[in-house]
Amino acid sequence: MSLPFRFNAMAKKKQLQPTAPVLTRGQISRREREQQRIRTFYTAMIGVGAVVALILLFSVLQTFVLRPNEEVASVNGVKINRATYDKLRRYNVYQNQQIAALQGGTTSVGSTDTATLQDVANETTLDATTVNQLVDSELLRQTAKSDPQISLVASDQDLKTAALKDFEPPPQTPTPTPSVATTATAVITSTQPFTPTATATFTAGPPTHTPTVTPTYPPVPGAQQTAEANYSTYMQAFSKGVQPIAGDTICGSGCPNISESDYLHLIEEPRYLQDKVTEKLRASVVTATE
Repeated sequence: MSLPFRFNAMAKKKQLQPTAPVLTRGQISRREREQQRIRTFYTAMIGVGAVVALILLFSVLQTFVLRPNEEVASVNGVKINRATYDKLRRYNVYQNQQIAALQGGTTSVGSTDTATLQDVANETTLDATTVNQLVDSELLRQTAKSDPQISLVASDQDLKTAALKDFEPPPQTPTPTPSVATTATAVITSTQPFTPTATATFTAGPPTHTPTVTPTYPPVPGAQQTAEANYSTYMQAFSKGVQPIAGDTICGSGCPNISESDYLHLIEEPRYLQDKVTEKLRASVVTATE
């Protein structure tokens, strides 16, 4: 009794299973065309995405690799790249902006450079003054190192010690000593004519020079601590971006976006080497009179 019932149930189950409809030739053709359009659409989207990705990749390479390593100048085989140029250029523009702010919005005397910090990144023409500064600094650095008479290499500590002097408060001017009142003395004039007699006097030796006395001002109390605090404040500010910061006394018009190492080697090192080379050359010059 159970076997026919089970057979009938299986037959009904097979009859209830859905079967795929048979497609006509027109339906098959339309389906293939639709699939082809979908494949073409996805292929086009992939192609557009690849082109956009290549453009973005080239832009990134141009901004962060190619342009920073672009050669600006070369001194005896030493390459000066665009990244170094941009740092010094931004600092020079920053200095011009500070001078203009002190002068009431006018540029420094004799300067025609009106660029802003935001313009430096888009400059297509190099600033000749900045390029000459970089060339002169590199030439001075090579001369100071290779000349056996000088043989000078500036360490970071030497440069920082020299830079701190620029951030010291100005010396205090001593209070002038009141002068002693003088009493007028009567001068007696002879009424008889007087004829002076000229007498030749020979003085041996070179002419006497009266040295100029430079007043020595007393040191400012806590000058070293003040210089270190000011130096640290400015170094932190200089590393900020070129965009203006409202209410910031240092970066109100933007900052040069340079590190402490950049400041020491681009700004301070040329001055330090120039002073030291001048001292050594002056010491080697014969000053005695023959």
